[in-house]
Amino acid sequence: MPLSYRRGKVFDHMETGSACYLIEDRNRRLVKIGWSADPVRRLRELIAESSHHMRLVATLPGGRFREAALHARFTRKRVRGEWFAPSIELYAAFGIDNYAPFKKGD
Repeated sequence: MPLSYRRGKVFDHMETGSACYLIEDRNRRLVKIGWSADPVRRLRELIAESSHHMRLVATLPGGRFREAALHARFTRKRVRGEWFAPSIELYAAFGIDNYAPFKKGD
């Protein structure tokens, strides 16, 4: 069932084709929670803008509504904007059980 706006209500198709992503910035030791129709392209844009070493760690189905829910859930971990301090709980929200975001030497 698709999502769209209709008189202030949300329906299902607005999320179709979008994904929430978790990107690690290995230089700053932070993670970004965002959404995009093309998370790989978004990763390339972020690398081009900053020239930091980054990697796409995980994606979840969903768009801006899921992203907003994740931002709210991890608000205490927020460092700046959409950038968060990594945590076991944050990685688990993306289905990652083996939390090891930044290994020594990375």
